[in-house]
Amino acid sequence: MDNILENEFAGITLLTGVAMIACGIIFRFFPPKKLHWYNSIPLNSAWQNNEVVQREAMRWTVRPSFTMGLFFTGLALLSLAYPASPLFTFTSAMFLAVVCCLAGIVLRERHLKRLFDEDDNLRKNA
Repeated sequence: MDNILENEFAGITLLTGVAMIACGIIFRFFPPKKLHWYNSIPLNSAWQNNEVVQREAMRWTVRPSFTMGLFFTGLALLSLAYPASPLFTFTSAMFLAVVCCLAGIVLRERHLKRLFDEDDNLRKNA
């Protein structure tokens, strides 16, 4: 436990990984009953009031969140095995966390654009 507290990279990536896994599990088994502004922050403004689009966005978010959580947890364990590596720094941990979260938003946006047209209707070929 002392190694995790001393190694900034391990602490941040482990915390991020556990949080992402927890969010994936919560969204999978306990999805929000009521949709509100927080659920639709990264969505286009046209989609924020469409319940079908929001539910699909939350459903799709589960797998990437869980996968990124496992990735971060693995990185934390790897950084504990090789603590002297110059790659495992506070800056790189924060950069990875931000990039993974932004990538999740961009990938979700692409998924929704494939499924829904400009009028928020489900595409026939989707």
